[in-house]
Amino acid sequence: MLKFRDVKPRREIEKWLLYHENTCFVSITDPWSKDANFWKNIPEEDILRLKFSDVDKYMLTKDWVKEAYNPMTSDQGKLIVDFIYAMEVIWKESIVFHCEAGISRSAWVCMWFLAWYFSDTVAIKRFTWKNRYIPNTHVCEIVRKEFQRREYEDWKQN
Repeated sequence: MLKFRDVKPRREIEKWLLYHENTCFVSITDPWSKDANFWKNIPEEDILRLKFSDVDKYMLTKDWVKEAYNPMTSDQGKLIVDFIYAMEVIWKESIVFHCEAGISRSAWVCMWFLAWYFSDTVAIKRFTWKNRYIPNTHVCEIVRKEFQRREYEDWKQN
């Protein structure tokens, strides 16, 4: 079973030397920035790289925001959830989430990972109270819906 390892900002993940061969990564960067430079021995198949802007739900009501930024899409939410499930199947032990600042997009993907994957309310409370995360409600909503979709699909198969 996958274990939550950490949420990191980009500047820390690029210096992070504690790579363990059974760790996978969800890497979220801004659409206009380069991909994060991970330590050289990390296989690409252990990294899910996504690019979307840190645009919150309330901002998406403004037309100029939709034109100027690239918010997260439901397809990207599906990729995240499917990647997490796939990493469990191939016996990865832990997962690290990162985005540019490590406080909004990746933090809330991680929060839903803890909520749906483990149903671990104690870890969620510790995670949200201990740290200074700023919720991106748009990312929260998409990832929550995708975890629910995946859970329903698994339920239908069984």
